[in-house]
Amino acid sequence: MLNKIVIFFFLLLAINFANATSPDNGSISGYIFDEPTNKPLPGVNIVIEGTLLGAVSDQNGNFKIEHIPAGQYRILAQMIGYRSVKKEVQVKTNQNIYLEFGLKPEILKGEAIVVTGTRMPRYLKDSPVKTDVITIEEIKRRNPSNFLEATQSIIGVDPSIECSICNASTVSLQGLPGRYTQVLIDGIPLFSSLGQTYGYLQLPANLIDQLEIIKGANSVLYGSDAIAGIINIRTIEPSFVPKMNFETQLGQYGEKKINGSASFKPGNVGILISGEFYNIKPVDRDQDGLTEFAGNTRSFLNGKMSFQLSEKTQLKIRINSLNEERQGGAIAESRSFIETIDSLTFRNFTESILSKRFDVVSEFKHNFSSKNELIVKSGYTTHFQDSDYEGFVYVATQNLTFNEIQFNRKFNTKLNLTTGLAYRTEDLNENTAIHPYHYKTTSLFSQLDYSPTLSTEIVGGLRFDHHNIYGMIFTPSFILKSSINSSWTFRFSYGEGFRAPTTFYELDHGTGAKYKYHTKYLAKKAERSKSINLSLDFTRQNQNLSFSLFYHRINNYIIAYNDYITQSFVVKNIEDPSSIYGLELNYNNVFFNRLYLTLGYIFQRYQLAEGVLGHARPEQKFKWSLSFDDVFRNTSINLDGQLTGPMKLREVYGIALNKDGSTKLENSPAFLVVNGEIAYSLNNSVRFALGAKNLFDFQQNDIESPLIYDESGALTDVIYIWGPLLGRTIYARCTISIE
Repeated sequence: MLNKIVIFFFLLLAINFANATSPDNGSISGYIFDEPTNKPLPGVNIVIEGTLLGAVSDQNGNFKIEHIPAGQYRILAQMIGYRSVKKEVQVKTNQNIYLEFGLKPEILKGEAIVVTGTRMPRYLKDSPVKTDVITIEEIKRRNPSNFLEATQSIIGVDPSIECSICNASTVSLQGLPGRYTQVLIDGIPLFSSLGQTYGYLQLPANLIDQLEIIKGANSVLYGSDAIAGIINIRTIEPSFVPKMNFETQLGQYGEKKINGSASFKPGNVGILISGEFYNIKPVDRDQDGLTEFAGNTRSFLNGKMSFQLSEKTQLKIRINSLNEERQGGAIAESRSFIETIDSLTFRNFTESILSKRFDVVSEFKHNFSSKNELIVKSGYTTHFQDSDYEGFVYVATQNLTFNEIQFNRKFNTKLNLTTGLAYRTEDLNENTAIHPYHYKTTSLFSQLDYSPTLSTEIVGGLRFDHHNIYGMIFTPSFILKSSINSSWTFRFSYGEGFRAPTTFYELDHGTGAKYKYHTKYLAKKAERSKSINLSLDFTRQNQNLSFSLFYHRINNYIIAYNDYITQSFVVKNIEDPSSIYGLELNYNNVFFNRLYLTLGYIFQRYQLAEGVLGHARPEQKFKWSLSFDDVFRNTSINLDGQLTGPMKLREVYGIALNKDGSTKLENSPAFLVVNGEIAYSLNNSVRFALGAKNLFDFQQNDIESPLIYDESGALTDVIYIWGPLLGRTIYARCTISIE
């Protein structure tokens, strides 16, 4: 079966290549500038709509596109942070057309370019797939320390810390468990189980150029784990203009953050080098001898190179490495921090974790003609962890590889095809597992994008995956976008997803495997999901209003537990389905070109099958942000926050006790968390900021500890978490940018 699929794929490529050629006769050149200042704009993308031809403006704002077949075209100039401009031209044989584009700074988020939904660059407002975007400008205003904090501003996206000792973290989409969220870096899936449990806090925010979030099952284009949706981290690209940035931040609890980057593009080669050092001490606010927030020291190095091999061929390579030492729990019984894991003595409820991670990814892109594009992506990750979990040593190495060939065919302005082959391997080797898992998945995917009218777009997709444990898996998708008029847009999407279990994640991120265990795979089926999302968007001038309904149904829900009698790790399916449904409201507006307002609300409700362990999520949540740019004398102010509704804790944790024998809260209280920052720009190069996270100092521990005790008063667990574990944190920051 698989061989037939591969043969079909390559026959499809051959047919498209045979039809790809056409005479290339004319050319277009021109100049692009910033309209308010009349200065040249480097790095602007110039695209000929309906083709794969295009160029990028150089350091002087100049560009040229050659070998264009004669005919009528629309030329699009676009750049993140600016409003796009279109011009119509008639290209003639052996003639050059000269154009000038003046671009104005962008205000609306709808002008951002997104690629995740269809794997082709699209305006956010024009994308058939409902996509939430966090731009680099928003990230800079909010000053997150890492990827986890950067996702906090979008409604329906809930980053959380699941353990007060080790700060294991997760990102939930529309209330589904975090293991159902697939996180990509530049479109490549290199996070799973071991790496994602601690990795989200390890990714520095200065690596991020843009976050693209798609809610709902989306396994057609991206494969396993995309049950709840996708978060694609698009990383910073090398700059056409030589740049250097240096930033240092000091905060409470010994917080130190130092990062820097240098970027330049000599000729056809772009180079970006960046790095970050971060440190924060363990926090034991109530002085009970157990931390509410783990301390960690980490260093991160990143290098990215882009090579313009020819007019039609581009190669990108990114390499990064991470080292982190993390410790929490009974720190009073341990040494000052983490020194060497091998010689640590037994300490109940103390976790010391040493992580080392190395990634290398590449993307090769070639335009065979104006209508045919080939993209080849490869990635490799190794994540090593050496840890002391509450008195026993856990050592593991996870390796992931990913290779993909994607072909884009533009038949005409109405019909586009994306098809490809992918091969992914994932393995986890642990000192506590006698039978570690080794997954291999071979995939064929295809998606057809058809626009019968200017206001209607239909997208259908199919994916075939062959998993070495769960066999053949088929996932379809269907998307409809209809522009009712210039202001109103309706979107409908149906998708399916699947996920294979990973022992580390299911088994309490390694802490439950205190003995060597055999794995009993009683789960005969992979987890499957079906998702429906409907949205209605209103956009006019500087404002956007969005209303969305969603429904997710999970079949073959997998649970896992440690059977200490047989010393086996049991993985099995729950036959009955579970579901979650709800609605989202979002509103964005820009006043006077400098006041940015964002409001978001979500309501969600669960129907869980018997035996399925829930997770603490509120039925209602409200998020908001208010930013004032250049309020007075180069000063800006940013405020954001979220109001979290009550959570049904007893449905998740059961009846639990405090140290004094009293019963823990059945429902958590509603609470408000507010963050604020004021920044002053001394000039175009130097910027100072003073801010506070959790400004009103709300912390769960002030109401109820996350610690769980038994009837004798003995501590049994540390996971009764429903609110912030870290109180108010004040910081000061200085940023220096040189061009």
